Amino acid sequence: MSKQNTRKIEWYEPTNDRRKPYATMNDDGVLWFGLEMQNKLPRRIRIGFQQDECSLCVEANTDNGYVLPANGSMKMLGIAMQLQRLGIELPAHFLFVEEEKDLLWKGYIVPPPRKPRPQAVKKTTPLTEHPHLLNAYKWLIDKAVYTNAKSTPMEERRAIAQAALWEALGAYTSTHGPLKDYLYDEIKKQLTEKNKQYVSHSHYRIASLDALVGKGEGSDRKGYDLYLPRYTEGMTSVENRLDFEFFQHTHLDQRERQILKMLLSGYSVSEIQIECRVNERELDDVCRRIGDRWGSFYQDDNVA
Repeated sequence: MSKQNTRKIEWYEPTNDRRKPYATMNDDGVLWFGLEMQNKLPRRIRIGFQQDECSLCVEANTDNGYVLPANGSMKMLGIAMQLQRLGIELPAHFLFVEEEKDLLWKGYIVPPPRKPRPQAVKKTTPLTEHPHLLNAYKWLIDKAVYTNAKSTPMEERRAIAQAALWEALGAYTSTHGPLKDYLYDEIKKQLTEKNKQYVSHSHYRIASLDALVGKGEGSDRKGYDLYLPRYTEGMTSVENRLDFEFFQHTHLDQRERQILKMLLSGYSVSEIQIECRVNERELDDVCRRIGDRWGSFYQDDNVA
């Protein structure tokens, strides 16, 4: 083979797919980093917990961080208590990804790593048997179901999202890219696919807000893209602004006005639940009532 042809080849070293950057939080509060993470982490580290994503955060800290022991284990009772308060069963297993933009490692909860058994029959375990995984990814499911497939009933959206999450967790490998992005994309894909029946047919003979409004290839604008700006950033006319303010003060109570204001200000579902002390079903009911009242108000205003 000539040297000229050899220069065009990019050679790769063999990799061991079984070695992944894992860490385990045991029920006694000991956090144990697997061999792969021990090899990647520096000698002195800082460890934190990001509650809104239920993730472990690890970064280098040469000043006042923990010294990583030779066996990769350390007592982290504070994090163990936070996990238990969030409904996470211990031991909990974390798969880490390196976020280069932030120069840190983030670990997300995954099912326990299984040792390969060539002749073993794979057993399908429903996600409902792992409620701690649902608790760990509630923030991601919330984000997906409140953003996509809005024509699909909420309970059905949640069931689809949970099934898609379980499938994605089992199928994930490092070739799929960042774990968080892959899980969200897979949930979104399933929600969109299952939502087609609601987009293509409406019992009330009105255009679905999830239906595409453009026909060109690559067009992904939906009805929501045209209607929602009228009530948020697109509310530029004085008449619309006055109508909307009048609607809030005459048709909504103080609690409903607070929730609506937070929604229009870009607060996440989790933030609204915490701030207003409401659960998911209560928030969904409030949003539905606001939408029904606005629809009636807007229709009556046009008729008048």
